[in-house]
Parts: sequence; C-alpha cells; structure tokens
Amino acid sequence: MSKASNIQKLIDYLRRHERVSRDELAQYLNVDKKTVTNYINDINADHHIHIESVTGKYGGYTLKEINLKVVIDKSELNALAISEKIVKKLRPEIYPEYKSLSEKLKQIYNTQNETEMSSNRSFITASTNLHSIRDRKIEDQLNRVIIERQTIELNYEDVNKTKILRIVDPYEMFCTVDGLYLIAYCHLRQDIRFFKLNRIMSFKRSGENFQTKVDYNPEMIFENNIGIHMGNQILAKLRISTPFDVIISEKQWFKTQKITRENDNCILFEADISEDEETISWLLSMKEFVEVISPESLRTHYLETVKKIFYKNFN
Repeated sequence: MSKASNIQKLIDYLRRHERVSRDELAQYLNVDKKTVTNYINDINADHHIHIESVTGKYGGYTLKEINLKVVIDKSELNALAISEKIVKKLRPEIYPEYKSLSEKLKQIYNTQNETEMSSNRSFITASTNLHSIRDRKIEDQLNRVIIERQTIELNYEDVNKTKILRIVDPYEMFCTVDGLYLIAYCHLRQDIRFFKLNRIMSFKRSGENFQTKVDYNPEMIFENNIGIHMGNQILAKLRISTPFDVIISEKQWFKTQKITRENDNCILFEADISEDEETISWLLSMKEFVEVISPESLRTHYLETVKKIFYKNFN
C-alpha cells in the first residue's frame, strides 16, 4: 500500500480512537514503528492536522486539531457527478481511483449539509450506505481483532440473502469502489475469502489466536482477478478485434497476460485469470468484438450467460 494511503488510514484510525500507541498503529498499518513516526512527522509538518504525542504508561498519539476545512457546494457536486460519467466512458483505466475520490467528496458534502439535505437524500444515499454508523462500528471492532490476531465466528449474509456462519482468521480490511471488504482465512474452505462489510451481520471472538499463513500475499490474490471475487484459475485465450484490440492492449489487465497481434484489426489475448462473474462481465463489455477460444469451461459459462440475457429480454 502506498505511503499516502497509509497516512490516510492512520488519520482515519486516530479519528475513531481517543489515544493510540505507536505499537498499535504499526500493527494496524503493517509497518515498523520507525515508519509510523515518520508518517506522523510528515502529517504534523503539513500544518493542516496536528497529532500530539502523549508520554507515560498510558501514552500514545492523539489527533488534536484539523485546521483545514473543505467546503463543497451543490453546483460543484453536480459537476462532479457529470465528470464521473465522462471519466467512466473516456478513461476507464483511471475510473476506479476517480470513483473512490468522488465518494469521499460526496461524504464531505453530506456531512456539511446534514440538516439541509434531510429532505432530499437520494443523491447521496448510494455512497453513505457504504459507511453507515453500523458499518463504522463493525469496522472498528474488526480492526481490533485484526490487530489482536483473534479468530472469530462470523455471521454473514451473501449476495443471495443466504445466512451463513463461518469461522475465520481476519487478516485485513480492503477498500474497493463498491465498498469495504474483510480479507480472511476461512477454516471451512481452507482458503482466503472476502466478506463485504455491510453483509456482516455480527461476529464474536472464539478466544483463540491465529498466525497469518506464511504464503499469504494480497498482491498475488488479485493479480489474476478483474475484481474482488475469485473463481477457478484458468488459462484463457481470447481473440479481440477493433476497437477493443487497442483498448485492451493499452492496459495491464492480468500479471501473466500475453498479447499477440494477428493482423491490423485483431489480437490474440492470453492470460491466467479467475473464472468468475466479474470476468464474464468483462467479456460482455467487449460485446461482439471478443471471441472466447478456450478453455471450454469459460466458453460454456460465457454462452450460458448470453443465453440468459437473450431469453430474459427477447423471448
């Protein structure tokens, strides 16, 4: 994670806690204590935020003041919504980062206009639902068990509204454009799984501590995925034609991708990918300009999805 992201996480964590030790911050950010000190020195040098160091047995760091206030008016928020659509259409490669920034600015606007917006919340609802008071409370509690390396029993509701109980080792929180996720080792599946924060109904400590698996590497988890979901790992071969041959060639979609140009209007795309719904959505986004060559399982999955779309809309 970048230095800027870690500094923002540090500030957010201090906002939620009255006083935090350097050891706790180091564990939360997964960095050494010297790095935490450097982060705090950088923050204090900026003069907009001041973090006070309290010595003694119960000492730690406290967020004391914020001198800079960002004010956003409604016309700026409307301009942001319009520009977001433009970025999504013309610069899809930077859209996730832009979307994340947009959500933060909307939350600032919503906080500043809590009373004024009470009769017209529809514009803000989509973003604030990801950070409700309940979600913030669960996030805070999860961060505690992550730091303490406590195994938990998790009550979860999946996308189909099915209630499930899982015993997991919570590793870390991960933020995407559609919400906050818990990355955890699932004892039942004996593998890493993702749990969306707003679908976590409750959890309780098991009383047991865990050690993070030595082979856990979050970067490797995502390298073959379009999004947050994971499926069977497959070697996919696609034939992609104009205009998507250029669009696909301009971005590193997967770590193992290999692109071979067959002619002026067509490329052969090969990569180890995860066979999941987000990959199917990615293929559908290329419309008639993509041909799934192999494997057969991906061809079948893709065909079944296309049939369902056709029968639902035209039959």
